[in-house]
Amino acid sequence: MSRISMLLILALILAGSLFSPHIGHGQTIPQSINIYLPIVAHIVPTVTPVPTITPTNTPLPTATTAPLATVTPTPQPTATEALRFICDHDAYNCSNFSTQAAAQEVFNYCAERGFGDIHRLDFDGNGVACESLP
Repeated sequence: MSRISMLLILALILAGSLFSPHIGHGQTIPQSINIYLPIVAHIVPTVTPVPTITPTNTPLPTATTAPLATVTPTPQPTATEALRFICDHDAYNCSNFSTQAAAQEVFNYCAERGFGDIHRLDFDGNGVACESLP
């Protein structure tokens, strides 16, 4: 028999002896009174298993070598050369020069800095600027 059942039976026995209809001295408890007894139950908690964490063997990424980039240095003008010729836009024509050597100097200067024939001084693309000038 469980402990709860035994407590319930004991409570019923005590209730019957304490509240019998004949209390004494000629007094009685009316039969219309309902007596309610609390039922106390002791609940044992169940243990819930905790999931275990299993480590996985994840491989680490392997190191690879990438080819090195080839860097071609671009000549940078010094502070005095920076104002020597304009190379960022078309600013000169052959008519701005009195000699082919002066036009060639501007052509070479801008070409060395990566701007190419920005001023369109080499009409036939042979690398010689303003060939019609003396």
